[in-house]
Amino acid sequence: MLRPKLLSLITAVLMMFLNLVSPAAQAVSKEQCSSEATLQSASASGEFLLGPKRCANPEHPEKFGAKHVAIVFATDRELACDKKGKPKGFTNKRSKNGLHYGIVVMHLDKVKAVMSNEPRLCPHSRIMKSIVHRIDTPFQKNSHIESVELVPSRDKLFERMPELMKKYGYDKVIVRVHGFNNDWAYSVRKSGEFAYWSNCLVVNWAWPSDAKKRSYFAASVNAEWTLKKFEEFVDALAVDSRFGGPNNIGLTGHSMGTRIIFWYEKLRFEKLSRACPMDGDVVSIQMLQDVQPLPEKDRFWFTQFASPDMDTETYCHDGTRVVACTEKNKVFNYISKYDHPLRWSKGINGYSRLGRAGVDLDWKEPPKVEGVMTVDFSVVDHGPTGHAEPQALENDMAREGKPRAPFKLRQKVPTNSYFFELYKDEPDKCGK
Repeated sequence: MLRPKLLSLITAVLMMFLNLVSPAAQAVSKEQCSSEATLQSASASGEFLLGPKRCANPEHPEKFGAKHVAIVFATDRELACDKKGKPKGFTNKRSKNGLHYGIVVMHLDKVKAVMSNEPRLCPHSRIMKSIVHRIDTPFQKNSHIESVELVPSRDKLFERMPELMKKYGYDKVIVRVHGFNNDWAYSVRKSGEFAYWSNCLVVNWAWPSDAKKRSYFAASVNAEWTLKKFEEFVDALAVDSRFGGPNNIGLTGHSMGTRIIFWYEKLRFEKLSRACPMDGDVVSIQMLQDVQPLPEKDRFWFTQFASPDMDTETYCHDGTRVVACTEKNKVFNYISKYDHPLRWSKGINGYSRLGRAGVDLDWKEPPKVEGVMTVDFSVVDHGPTGHAEPQALENDMAREGKPRAPFKLRQKVPTNSYFFELYKDEPDKCGK
């Protein structure tokens, strides 16, 4: 009696499987939009990957610490579609149809900082350090993405960006490159938080990081693969007069994303230097005894590397070219003593990482490169792994050249000599 029913069940399951893998079902894959026409029609109509959930008006009344932010994105990830061919997000694979662009509106609600009442001396134990400082997240759980709108082309995106800057009160542009093990949604959320702290229009460059620990080497190759598209995009952004030129554009990268920025600025220096005449002749890089800064009009507002997963010796060899592409004293390298993933990266790559320049289990600051300010943010690093992106500090440094007093109040145990040096001429507001 049971045997025919069992056979019927097995047959039904097999039929479902065959339907799923049949050519008809694969015509419009769940994982990708195979037709370029589908991509164009979806984005040309201003279609939303995620429709507006609430009013996206930045003047909408909100409680203290909450506000709307807008970012834009450019990605060379593959656009994913549902069975009906409607775009639903981005995968971790390389796009076969060029870059995709869009606009994201987010609602962010900041968590109140928790001040420590513990003794001033901060234990070096990682567990005790977390207890002495605070254990929370920078934004509350009710923070969310309100809408994601596709834009058909780079030109259309550039047309929309001045409107967004005016609407949300942004005065400058920051191009942010995420690191390894970031999917598209996470990279967008972190760029939104960066927009919150910086009050700038953030461009989220979402390259195809596989978001899987076993795909570290695949991500390294994808970082090289995305460089050409990144170069074309940032070069176009820098020469567009609507954004004020390179002096109005900052570049910031986290972890493996710092390599993309580093490679780009090295290429930019070499490209522009060859075009600079010296005594009537075209200069080649090999002829230059010293690395000279680019003309002021061609320099970026700032360059920042947060917890950089980059070869230390490569950085020392070509770091002066990055400095030459940036405004004076506006290249920052943020490192933490508690950066455990970079210890793992050093073991894989065989050479020390810029964010953790010591060998084996030792830790030390990376070698100095003229024009680069290294900031040890260990004392205010509250992340579980130490592989953090200190956004509030990064934005303060980019605008002011040092963290503002409110940042000092966010950490109760200022053990770092660098912060003492910054505030040696100011009254101590931490109850020293």
